[in-house]
Amino acid sequence: MKITPFGLKLRALREEKRLGLRELASMAEISPAFLSKIESGKEKPPAEGKLRALAKVLDCDPDVLMALAGRLPDDVVKVIQRHPKQYVALLRALRNLSVEQLEQVRGLSVQMWKMEIPPMPPEKMRELVKSFKKGTLQHRRTIQVTEPAKVKFAKDSLRERQESERR
Repeated sequence: MKITPFGLKLRALREEKRLGLRELASMAEISPAFLSKIESGKEKPPAEGKLRALAKVLDCDPDVLMALAGRLPDDVVKVIQRHPKQYVALLRALRNLSVEQLEQVRGLSVQMWKMEIPPMPPEKMRELVKSFKKGTLQHRRTIQVTEPAKVKFAKDSLRERQESERR
């Protein structure tokens, strides 16, 4: 087997932190021989739990390390499994966007979720896409606090959703 991009990145992160192979292996609770084989491409990347342990020790984003390993976090797999056709289509549609555009889309989706915006008719969605293309899309939706009880309810709903997703 040849050295993989994952193995190279893992070695680079380890060396950047000035950790020896045995030291990293011990801190991440994996065998030094296994870590050596991963870095040299003789072994496939480990499972999610070990990847997260490595990310923690190396002080890097576990999702980035998982992606480099060609894996998806379990929570992401569960999200995709809820509506596989739609999520796969969405990912394919987003593949050519810049990082800035992806952040805008993410921001919009968070706002839609927080404000419990219902599905839009096609003409409204076309307007939204046009404003997005023109760069006039606002990141945050303005809330008129004429009915404080509704705002409190939305915040409580958000908190409840977040707690249920953590479980």
